[in-house]
Amino acid sequence: DALGRLLLHLHPGTGGRTRARLPLRGGRRLRVVATVKGWPRKAQLAVAGGLAVLLLVAVFAFTGGDDPESPATPQGQPSAGAPAGPGVEMQEQSAKGVTVQVPKGWERRSADGAVWVDYVDPEDNGRKVRILSERWSTSSMRWAESAANGLRSRSASCQKPYNQVSMTEQELDGKAAAEFEYTCGEGDSKRHGVWRGVVHEGKVYSFYLSSTDARFAESKPIFDQMVASFKLGGGSN
Repeated sequence: DALGRLLLHLHPGTGGRTRARLPLRGGRRLRVVATVKGWPRKAQLAVAGGLAVLLLVAVFAFTGGDDPESPATPQGQPSAGAPAGPGVEMQEQSAKGVTVQVPKGWERRSADGAVWVDYVDPEDNGRKVRILSERWSTSSMRWAESAANGLRSRSASCQKPYNQVSMTEQELDGKAAAEFEYTCGEGDSKRHGVWRGVVHEGKVYSFYLSSTDARFAESKPIFDQMVASFKLGGGSN
């Protein structure tokens, strides 16, 4: 019967099958089986149901169920959504009316009366960041469109073909800003840049990162750190 089959699975038997054990020893187990079999049919079924529940609880307690454990993130490892570091040491600089972090040790270059200041990688003259401050009276997005058109039309600043990767509304220092990413030229000489600017009190304050296309991915975190550290105010205009 149902009770008999259940009890067979709750104590050792023959036939080579492995069966679960109840926490009873020797003759005590046999006395329990004999006693239960002497009860009325309804009582036997109730006991069988209760024993089945206990058996399942015991199995899950020891095995933890069928679901594999979720792997824990190792301590000291960044989560998948964590931003990558710039890969170079950064330091705060004030220039052109803003304060922002730039790569430490990069050579500062400018010219008298220039609206820009550059920080150039001493080990790679083709990799730099530039900070600019210019008069501008309309929106940040309108500035981005104008700057992109300037690169598109001036081969001295951007070898053809000019390709705009993206143009989006962003923020800088909590204010509405704009950003565009682009490439210039092709082949081994192809360059890749990203430029963000914000209009504030009649001026547009902007900065960009430019490098060879081959080095853009490793250089982009420098630009991201500049975005995160950017503050209006500081240095001469």
